Amino acid sequence: MSAPLRPTPKRSLALALVLAAAVLVALGAYRVREQHRIVELGYELAEATAELREAREDNRRLRLELSLLTEPERIQELATEMGLAPASAGQIRPAKPAPDAGGASRAEPGAERERGHGGRAGAQPGDPEDSQP
Repeated sequence: MSAPLRPTPKRSLALALVLAAAVLVALGAYRVREQHRIVELGYELAEATAELREAREDNRRLRLELSLLTEPERIQELATEMGLAPASAGQIRPAKPAPDAGGASRAEPGAERERGHGGRAGAQPGDPEDSQP
């Protein structure tokens, strides 16, 4: 049998050079991969920027269209063409408040507190008139 290989200065230097070369190749491959990723992200950013520009232009165009379609003069003209006219005083009736599930009207919260009990100004709890409708 042959004697085991013992590290010699030449072999140690060669091994160190091979390891250094492997580390440099790995770092180079990592750098290339990262540079490729940067380029990909640049393309994605350019695409997203173009989409944003298009969306903003669409938004601007739609807002302009909305302002034109909701112009009071245009609506009045269309209503007249359809035979519509402003309501006369006799055609307008106030709506009665609809009771909710609890039987109370759908008035603003706290409105009864502001009016007092029973809807009478200045009424206090326990007033004898409190039980009258």
